[in-house]
Amino acid sequence: ARERILNFFDIFDCEQLYNSRDDVIEAFKRNADCHKAAGSYISAAGALLRTRLNTALTFCDKSKVEKYADTLSRKLLFATDKPACEVNMYIEAVTPDGYLCFADTPIKICDNVIAIDDDYSVCADIILNCIKENAKFAGHTVLTLRNPILPDITRGVIIPTANVAVVVSDFLSTCDNITRTVHTKRFYDCDELAKSRERLNFEKKGVKFMIDAAETCLRDAKITHDRLERFYISAANFEKLDDIYKKLISEF
Repeated sequence: ARERILNFFDIFDCEQLYNSRDDVIEAFKRNADCHKAAGSYISAAGALLRTRLNTALTFCDKSKVEKYADTLSRKLLFATDKPACEVNMYIEAVTPDGYLCFADTPIKICDNVIAIDDDYSVCADIILNCIKENAKFAGHTVLTLRNPILPDITRGVIIPTANVAVVVSDFLSTCDNITRTVHTKRFYDCDELAKSRERLNFEKKGVKFMIDAAETCLRDAKITHDRLERFYISAANFEKLDDIYKKLISEF
């Protein structure tokens, strides 16, 4: 392999850029500040979500969930003679357009899509990790869907070799064309959970607020980025760029 550095410096009108230097520097700083603020809001959302998960976990019958997950795994999976493989994926993200999810991803890969209805995501995380480990033990390829706010939390598992996907359905996102839904209310001590409902709802609203704030910052960053692009586009000589392209192509 051979590396080669292409110099595009000559295509720009440096005098024009120099005359706009104050505006360019201010735009770069503004863009960096927006991204930093967005990161802070996303971190705050993650901290609140972690607190909410830990609170709900105290009211979850973990052994009962794990027993159910093992039973579900036996129904969904079969042994193969292939080496196991796990690939981490993100189909959700905090963006300038809000919290986005490519909800049709599982159904594009598998015919059988199971949703775990769990607004607290505690039982879902336990079930998904159990299915993931059982699938790997059986020699399947597993696509693990990660939480973009808390990457150590599993949002879903897609197992193409078993033609099945299991995903969480909560206040952050839901997937399309679900084959069946698993309800997790039975795994929680609902009476005790009700005593902390006000706190849990406050944390849920806090997560949404922080995500919305991050969205605003990312939108501002995109506006600033577009402004920066206009400075450089107006100073660029695209005929010189075409010449570089043609020269490079002629060498192959």
